[in-house]
Amino acid sequence: MKKSIVMMTCVVTTILHGAESQSLKYNVNGTEIIVQKGHISSATGKVRLMVLGRNEQKKLQAPDFGDSMRIGRSFGPHDFVMKRHKDDESASDDDTYKPFDLSANNKSYKRAEKCVMDNPVITIIEPRIFHTILYDEEENEQIIHTYCPERAVVGEEIALKREKFFKEQAIIEAKADIVLCCKKALGIEILTTDKQNRAIALDAFGSHTGVPREEVASAMASALFNYALEHCGAYKTIILFVKKRSEIAIYKKFLDAEIKKQMDELTLAMQAGDIDKFKNIFIMGENDEQ
Repeated sequence: MKKSIVMMTCVVTTILHGAESQSLKYNVNGTEIIVQKGHISSATGKVRLMVLGRNEQKKLQAPDFGDSMRIGRSFGPHDFVMKRHKDDESASDDDTYKPFDLSANNKSYKRAEKCVMDNPVITIIEPRIFHTILYDEEENEQIIHTYCPERAVVGEEIALKREKFFKEQAIIEAKADIVLCCKKALGIEILTTDKQNRAIALDAFGSHTGVPREEVASAMASALFNYALEHCGAYKTIILFVKKRSEIAIYKKFLDAEIKKQMDELTLAMQAGDIDKFKNIFIMGENDEQ
């Protein structure tokens, strides 16, 4: 096993403008991060593994309102993904926010398409935010974000606790759990020994289940960028699929911010003559070669 030090690099391509082919590419520490507009099923045969949100996928199979909310729990592997019928999809430039639908009005599952994949598919329980109606002291109606995850009790292997968060705290907690889901997804063992072709496709966890897309992008961009920094060359390619045209620009904003943060820290370390910190920032890991 040969080990060589690999320097952190961040290379950004230009946004590709096209009705159905917008994408954004970064190279971070030996991993190509691609943000791609479209449905994850288009990556079949091009990646070793797909990971999608379980709540979104189950909603396209049958109505289910009592499923476990044990965030980060994974299921599979499966050999298919569910895709909305084109008549049930909103336009790619429609950025209207929609909470997770807990009502019986959801009928999209009746026409959803089952797409068989050429690679394993894992689903992972992602955050879902729905709306609750509350009344203040003057009986004024308030519609607020609500998030009710199940989390492991610290120090206990099996016990779970169900928590409730409202308003801004619901968003904060959901973002933290999106990062958790992303890390768990990237940590799933891929059934291949060919490290040169370790490619994974991810859905934007939470963006289909009521978490505002900009908040999802903030969490996912940070999680992907930092994973690549901390795990040099663990993946050759990570493809993140998004639904809306606007999401490409949003992800660019957040990924550019992550790069700037690293460059600023590098500059400060150089100016301060902090050699140890300089090395920690600039040399991000080891690349294992056969």
